[in-house]
Amino acid sequence: MPQKQSYQHASFFRGASLIVGVFTMSAIISFAVLAWTGPTANPPANNTPTPLNESNTSQTKEGGLTLNTGGATNGLIVQSGNVGIGTTSPGAKLEVNGGVKIG
Repeated sequence: MPQKQSYQHASFFRGASLIVGVFTMSAIISFAVLAWTGPTANPPANNTPTPLNESNTSQTKEGGLTLNTGGATNGLIVQSGNVGIGTTSPGAKLEVNGGVKIG
């Protein structure tokens, strides 16, 4: 009879441990979900920048910009305005501030 009682105790503790574990994980996940807050306004009005492929306003990007890695026919097309390399206010269709190597 003592052996059966020992087995019942072990089974009870395993079940209780499982319930406590599931409850603990549920509480942790709930806390993580509730702690997250989304942007408070649509970009670019507040704390989230507009993606580079949206908007008709001028945009800047820190870091590198890689174009045409998918093998498209054209890498970059500028329909209107000026393009500057090394300058933030180009005065011609293409203005390069610094040396240029062609070929």
